[in-house]
Amino acid sequence: MPSMTFMTLLTFLTLHSTSLMAIDLQLLEKPDILTSKVVKKFSKADPLVVVFLSAQCPCSNSHSEELKMLRQTYGFIRFIGVHSNPEEGTELGKTYFSNLKLGFPVIRDDSLKIADAFKALKTPHAFILNNGEIVYQGGVSDRSDFSKASKHYLRDALESVKNHVPILNSQTRTLGCAIRRGE
Repeated sequence: MPSMTFMTLLTFLTLHSTSLMAIDLQLLEKPDILTSKVVKKFSKADPLVVVFLSAQCPCSNSHSEELKMLRQTYGFIRFIGVHSNPEEGTELGKTYFSNLKLGFPVIRDDSLKIADAFKALKTPHAFILNNGEIVYQGGVSDRSDFSKASKHYLRDALESVKNHVPILNSQTRTLGCAIRRGE
């Protein structure tokens, strides 16, 4: 019989291993918080950034300007924000993301089905999908306060996608506020 430590490690690796895992993109076909238009027509052939965000997390907020810049810099890549914090409420999210002006849609995930499918843990938690598979997951940077960051993980990964080269750090540490699941 395997030891408890081995089983715990195996469970952890299973829950947190999303590298090269395929995701059902139909999960993302939900109304944009701001426009109420359903976000759809995802193509597995096109790169996609999915970033989990919070209206109340200081770490998520400190990375918002970088996310706007990335969206502008990598305009050929589609971005979508996911708001998986039911306790923050629809109106709070709508007001916050409206004022933020990210330049990409943000959808609600009150049921946490999207967060569970991606195994998203914190906000901001970023994923890059290419050819329908997760090729990057982790933080936007190496600091919870972006102004103090020395490594820009998501930017580096997007540069690799742009240049059609393998992402050197395909899985990085995610810093921020936990996406709460149940009691």
